[in-house]
Amino acid sequence: MNSVQKQLLNVLREVAHPDVGVIARIKSANDSLLRSMATRAQQMDDFIVRLEKQIWAVWVPVVASAALALGFVLGTWLENIRQTPCETTNTAPSQQTPMMPAPSEHRKKR
Repeated sequence: MNSVQKQLLNVLREVAHPDVGVIARIKSANDSLLRSMATRAQQMDDFIVRLEKQIWAVWVPVVASAALALGFVLGTWLENIRQTPCETTNTAPSQQTPMMPAPSEHRKKR
């Protein structure tokens, strides 16, 4: 029993040791994890800043230019359609059917 008790005491001392014990290992792992997360967070921040600069420097001007060009093309096309005479208004007077006299005019002739 004394032997088991001494072994248990030695194991507990190793577990509770401030430099190589379980608590020290957990603390070291937590510190390593926090450093890794901080590094990843900084990398994500840098990526977002680069992405934002790229959006403002490249994509906004491209989209604005495309919208301007599309508006110009559509505006020109619609103006050409608007200025083209319709076929119904382009009929010659000789092609029009003569109008029937009003009923009151028809009675006066009799």
